Amino acid sequence: VLSVTPFGLEGPYAPYRCAPLNSYHAGGQGYLFPPSLEDLERPPLKSAGNVGEYECGAGAALAGLCALWNRRVTGEGEIIDFSKQHWGMNLNRPFHPRYTIDGIVETRETQAYPWGGVFSCADGDLLLLALADNQWEGLKKAINDPELSADDRFTTPGKRRANGRALR
Repeated sequence: VLSVTPFGLEGPYAPYRCAPLNSYHAGGQGYLFPPSLEDLERPPLKSAGNVGEYECGAGAALAGLCALWNRRVTGEGEIIDFSKQHWGMNLNRPFHPRYTIDGIVETRETQAYPWGGVFSCADGDLLLLALADNQWEGLKKAINDPELSADDRFTTPGKRRANGRALR
């Protein structure tokens, strides 16, 4: 049995009803979004689409497949209590070691992308990240700006990071 609920089957919030926006923010991701130095004073936002719902569904499917495999091996069934809030916290997993090892509490500022982030466009906002070289190459191709391609300040990830303000 796989139970997917906003806050789990037990505990003080178990009976609470919840919309996707609530479970997204209950997992903590909204506190860190948008990841941009220019947006530190902005209120928390929700990612585009249903990122939290998608991630939760993928995690629940994996948990269900693991339980099915275990049943095939042991012959025993399981009850899996899958909380959307807890899985939403999993979206922040890259930041957990920074806290446990270095004591860094993540904020928009500590995890901000020095040159990417949220850009205002004519028809809304766009979150832009191109951290790996192949992503950078694709972005340059899409922009089609010869000066940008020739600029030595942006040829490596380290240089793009160091010259983030100029690149932005």
